[in-house]
Amino acid sequence: MMKTFKVAVLLAMVFGLMSGFVAEQVQAAGHLLISEVVVQTRPPANVFGTEFVEIHNPTDSDIDLSNIYMTDATSSTANSWYWDITNGGGGGGVGLDFHCKFPAGTILPAGDKLVIAINGSTEFNTAYGTTPDFELFEDGTADAVPEMVEVFPGSIGYGLGSNGTNIAGSEGYLATSAETVVLYSWNGVSATVQDVDYFIWGTSTVPRADKTGVAGYLPDTSVNSQESVASTAHTFGVSFERLDADETGEILSGGNGITGNNETSEPLATTWGTSAAQSPEYSSITYLPAPIVTNMEAPAMVFGGNTAELTTYVVAFDGVASAVFSYRVNDGSWSEANGFDNGDGSWAGTTSAFADFDEVDWFVTVTSTGGVSMVSPVTAPAAFNSFTVAEMLGPGDSPAHLLLTEICVLGSDAEFIEIYNPTDETVELDNYYLTDAIYNDQGYWRLPEGNPAQNTVGGGGYNDFNGKFPDG
Repeated sequence: MMKTFKVAVLLAMVFGLMSGFVAEQVQAAGHLLISEVVVQTRPPANVFGTEFVEIHNPTDSDIDLSNIYMTDATSSTANSWYWDITNGGGGGGVGLDFHCKFPAGTILPAGDKLVIAINGSTEFNTAYGTTPDFELFEDGTADAVPEMVEVFPGSIGYGLGSNGTNIAGSEGYLATSAETVVLYSWNGVSATVQDVDYFIWGTSTVPRADKTGVAGYLPDTSVNSQESVASTAHTFGVSFERLDADETGEILSGGNGITGNNETSEPLATTWGTSAAQSPEYSSITYLPAPIVTNMEAPAMVFGGNTAELTTYVVAFDGVASAVFSYRVNDGSWSEANGFDNGDGSWAGTTSAFADFDEVDWFVTVTSTGGVSMVSPVTAPAAFNSFTVAEMLGPGDSPAHLLLTEICVLGSDAEFIEIYNPTDETVELDNYYLTDAIYNDQGYWRLPEGNPAQNTVGGGGYNDFNGKFPDG
């Protein structure tokens, strides 16, 4: 499936044309600017001014956004500093903050703009009568609008994201009283990040960032001296809008910006203003994004002597060509298992056999039919998923040792419990019970008292159950 947006992916990678020209024109990173922000929103039933962030490429060269991140995780009270991403942290997913990056292979053409809908594409379309380039999270039935990518599981807090999280009510949003939005760049390897643009409103210094004194960084402007666009958010129907694409007055050297600027020094009260006409901008350039990995799954339990089937779910707008699972055992070298298409949006790969207690790390690389690849987790192989191989029990080794191996609790029509017999001996279930009745003095352990009832062993009340397997 293809959809027209104003952002583009390396068309030379997709069609195999003009590779030399593209390599010359596309910068690894550049001086992007946040150009318009709406922070006032109303519920979907009365949407007037739904949140979005607009980003502008003011240069004369296309800019690759594969290493560009966006976040409002800058709270001093939560110590959720975005630069901690280099240490596996960085904030997002809690406190209504978000932390995301663009899908690999996204190119913003010279002079162009793109829009990210903070509340999702459905609300955005209701407010503006058009479709955004990206949505922060999938806000309902999956559509053709690509989501931003979680930088770690749960960092967006809602929607598909890269980990399939779906925690209603925990999605990030932009606070109206005071907030900071940061664009920054990180290659996934270096010990420091580079600021690209920094935007704040409100008088509170709590959401402002200052890397002064942090190892590897030059001093930022102190939070008390940082200048905001306004003392509070704009009103409904109004947006914050950049007036000066040259960032006049910003300190041009000795800073942590991608061009050496001190991005925290921009005098936002003069380079930004408010506008009565919200005007998210985008054009119609074919956009073929890299595949987005929405979930990664290993078997609930892997026992010694057995292989493992690793699975990934993928959203791909121009098709998936391959999924390669990389795995290593006990910090050894990486091996690969080629994935096969399950036909339901997922791909799976089978590993070699493991031994008892092996520690297994793994990640996946998915490549689109256009030749654009994405890894998950997004910083792999520096980050990866892991599991421990369990001990395979033999004959006579606790033959009645059954295990709960998979539980689904989301959606009453989809709930199930899976039980596994890991031994080499048959287990008769005549005397096996299953329950969630553990409420106050109503507990399954009271069954030996005799005369079992709801007020003793529980079940049948409080949505609890207490049952056993049929004889035989």
